Amino acid sequence: MNKSRILSTVFLLVVFLTIALTALPGSASASWELGIANLPDTATVSQTNQTWEDSEVFRSEVIRLINLERTKNGLNPLEESQTLTYMATIRAQESMNFFSHTRPDGADAFTIFSDYNLAYTAVGENLSSGFSSPAKLVEAWMTSESHQANILSDKFVCVGTGFYVDENKKIYCSQLFYRP
Repeated sequence: MNKSRILSTVFLLVVFLTIALTALPGSASASWELGIANLPDTATVSQTNQTWEDSEVFRSEVIRLINLERTKNGLNPLEESQTLTYMATIRAQESMNFFSHTRPDGADAFTIFSDYNLAYTAVGENLSSGFSSPAKLVEAWMTSESHQANILSDKFVCVGTGFYVDENKKIYCSQLFYRP
């Protein structure tokens, strides 16, 4: 086994163990919220000095900014979940080919939770494409009623932010909100 394969295997093992440890018994047929307003493709990465090649920095800043918005509105910050981040990264990549809260196979976006055996009482999703910075992205989400509703919902306790850059350097972002 080469080093890359070993690291990939370890990463997947950690993800699956995290899912197994965080999944609680219960019905997966609970409520969910969608950020259904498709955001305009108003900015591209090339319009900024920052290329955001480091997805971890981008994701961390998005989460920091949404937690600032929550704090300003008297809400507790959301806890970042690595499992949700992994799932949101899949959704970000899927949105590159099919920008919708429906998955490329026609299934509902929230089937990703059952794909990873993650039971929930409430979930939500925000999607975006083409924003050049976390600040511009969060600003756009906060001016969209459905996206803002997810960010400021007291139903959610965890969040994961996914990030994908296509061959043209266009950024796709997905955010999954969760309550076990």
